[in-house]
Amino acid sequence: MPMSKTPLISVFLVLYCTTIGNPECTCDSLPYSTGGFRYQRSCNKTFDEAEKYCIDLKGHLASIHSEEENNVVHKMSEIYQNYTSYSHFTWIGLRRKGDTWEWTDGTPLDFTKWSAKEPNNYMNLDENCVQMYTGQLSTWKPNTGDFEWNDVNCEKKMLFFVCKMKKQIIKSRKI
Repeated sequence: MPMSKTPLISVFLVLYCTTIGNPECTCDSLPYSTGGFRYQRSCNKTFDEAEKYCIDLKGHLASIHSEEENNVVHKMSEIYQNYTSYSHFTWIGLRRKGDTWEWTDGTPLDFTKWSAKEPNNYMNLDENCVQMYTGQLSTWKPNTGDFEWNDVNCEKKMLFFVCKMKKQIIKSRKI
């Protein structure tokens, strides 16, 4: 589904907080003017903590339904992750339940971008959640492409995650 056909969708990239690992750090917004996207900063969060944060914003961790959406999320991540080399991974809203992968927003799984040999549940570590590679990884994991997906343990803390929500429709009224 092309982004131009989804005007009611807004995506938030929740980003790096100036104090790494500080649970009390303040979250703030960084606007981005293309296609209703907007960035926010936050602290390290597990998958469930990130999903709760998105739900509090009236959304969910982002579901990705096309190469175009995947590229947009990657580009958003890449822009702001250049401020730090600490982390090049971003939570997205895909989670395994039993043998099935599901988006947290309940939309159908109609697109994937798994990295080679993924998902693999490496060493049976309960890798039931998904991160997107959003940085230069070739130095430690050769043949891994940017913006491809990896299964990872849901309790891992990520500095970055993407929320996706419907825009609020504001009704005007006569005064």
